[in-house]
Amino acid sequence: MAEVIASGSGVSRLPPRYREVVLLCDVEDIKYKDIAEILAIPIGTVMSRIARARKLLRESCAGERRESSSSAGKVK
Repeated sequence: MAEVIASGSGVSRLPPRYREVVLLCDVEDIKYKDIAEILAIPIGTVMSRIARARKLLRESCAGERRESSSSAGKVK
């Protein structure tokens, strides 16, 4: 399931270090502590990567919305 979500969304454009924590947390519903153990990184790193990944996703989605709304108003 994670592969389908990653390939069909902005998640696929995230750098791998951000993509893996977002998929583990938001798709697989794994707790931060367990993600830290799986990836062998501190829990604080997990938390900051998730925050940065979500910010990148929000910015990406906002940019796509602006592009689609500006092209929708153009007359050909």
